[in-house]
Formats: sequence, structure tokens, C-alpha cells
Amino acid sequence: MKLLFLGGTQFVGRHMVQQALTDGHEVTLFQRGKTNPKLWDDRVTQVLGDRKASLAGLQGQTFDAVIDVCGYFPQDLELACNALKGQVGRYIFVSTISVYSGTKANQLHEGGPVHNPPATLESEITGENYGPLKVACERVVEKAFGNKSLIIRPGLVVGPYDHTDRFSFWPWRIKTEPYMIAPMPKSAQIQVIDARDLAHFTILMAQRQGVGAYNVTGPAIKWQDLIAACCRQIPVPAQILWASPSILRKLGVEPGTDLPLWVPLSEDTEIMSRVNTDRARSMNLKTRQIDDTISALLKEMDERPQPLQLKAGISTDRLHGVIKAVSDDM
Repeated sequence: MKLLFLGGTQFVGRHMVQQALTDGHEVTLFQRGKTNPKLWDDRVTQVLGDRKASLAGLQGQTFDAVIDVCGYFPQDLELACNALKGQVGRYIFVSTISVYSGTKANQLHEGGPVHNPPATLESEITGENYGPLKVACERVVEKAFGNKSLIIRPGLVVGPYDHTDRFSFWPWRIKTEPYMIAPMPKSAQIQVIDARDLAHFTILMAQRQGVGAYNVTGPAIKWQDLIAACCRQIPVPAQILWASPSILRKLGVEPGTDLPLWVPLSEDTEIMSRVNTDRARSMNLKTRQIDDTISALLKEMDERPQPLQLKAGISTDRLHGVIKAVSDDM
């Protein structure tokens, strides 16, 4: 196939391009050239441009499908759809499970309730408007391409080259600290998808000319099993100090920001651990063991410039203070 990527040099897009090349497809990237501009060298055709301004650089070219990994605002999707209609056979849009407005497991399927799109034109992404904006983007694609559109809704994407470090925070801290805190209860669950598995499924569905929406994430994993998996990949892992949410909050530790991925059960809407993936599984979605993901991630992180400065999570100094306070309280 001839595949066009909007983006394709960072994390999710990077893995998708690699999968497309591995499968023998012809790849063109439309991107600004600011992130990893020499990543692919002559293995792909690169067209420089800003999708927010114009896609004129693609005029006259045709592709079997476009895979949009960096669409966040409906106005940008409208520009892309208008520019590419008649040039691409299929529009594949990478969305998110955050589109769902439901709070129970039986609502977290492809036909479940979603957020209302923002009432006004937005130009910045926040925690509150991220899901609604993705809903608006999906609707633009579906309106423009109809049964030639494919919507991929991943859960939390993890693995090598993750520039957010949200998941990476945990194995790296467990590797580099003598002690590490973890939030109770140990039985709380989370769902993640390795970026390589997401890429494999997306390219597979492009080949199959898939249509409609698909939830793409892994099976639920308990926090205690996630932490144990991190420890298994490290010769001398940190000693884990499990702390109650009340103690952590008392110490000023914020869910999600100070401890990435932590969502206290009292605030949990189940969307982090109960998303239904039956539809994608029926189309051969395969997800690897979490140990594989952590091992590959740690190897990639070791290759980054050291000392590594994580982009997510509590600072080292604050972490040490919290650990001491938790330890003293035990």
C-alpha cells in the first residue's frame, strides 16, 4: 500500500511508520520537520508542511490511506479532510478512549455514550476538553469519509520512545531509587497498550480496509502486578512502600501529576481499567505481556542521555521527602 502519515516521527507515529515499513508498504510523511527530522532518512518520502496552515505540498499525490496520528482539533481535521478527499482512499484517525462519557464498564464499548463536542472553537488542550475535542475530530472524519473512515481509540499508550514518561516514570524510579512509593489499594487496575501492538493493529486494519471505531488497549492489570513486573526486569529493584491515598494526599502528593497513572478509586470512572476490546480482538488485536513492554522501555531509556530527566512525576527531592515520611509513618 501507499500510506500517508500526518506526523510519524514521535512515539505512536514512529512505531506505526516502522510497522508499515516492516510490512513492506510505501510511506510518505507530512510533517513540520521539527521532531527527529532525520529519523527515517531515505526510507520514507518526507513532505514538509504545517497541517494547521496548508497541505498543498501533497497536491497531485494519491495514497491508499492516510493515518492521522496528530489530530487534536476539529478545525485541523476539516482542513486535512478537505485537502485529501479524492487523494486518499481511506482516512484512519487515531483517537482515544477518552471520548467516552460513560462511567461504568457496560458503557465503555464502541457504541457507548461519548462526550459532547466543545461548544466553542478551542485552540488549547486541557484535561477537560481533550476527550470532547477528539469526539469532534472523529465526527469531522466520519462526515467527510463515511464508510471509508477508520477510528482507532487507544487506551494509555506505553513503551519505547514515550516522550510523556507517564508510564516510564514507574520502572525508571524502581530502577534508580532504593525505595519507591506506590498507591494502595494494590488490587486497583489499569489498562495499557504497547505502542508496537497499537501500530501492528492499525496497519493490519489499513490492509484490511477496516471501517468504524475500535477500542485498542490491553487487558486490565492490577497495580501490584504492574509493580511486580517492573521489579522483575531490574537486578536490584527499589523496595516498594505501599501507601494509602489519605497519607499520600496528606503529604501533598497529587494523583496523575506527582504519581502518573494513579487515579484514586473514589474518583475513578472505570475508564482506566474496564474498556471493552472485544471488537478489536475479533479482528486479531494481539497484546504482548507487560514484562516485554517494560524490558524494551528500560533498554530505550538507558540509551537516552544521562542523567535522565523524566518529563512526568514528582521531583527526586520531593520523592525522597515523601518516602521518608511514609516510612516513618509505618
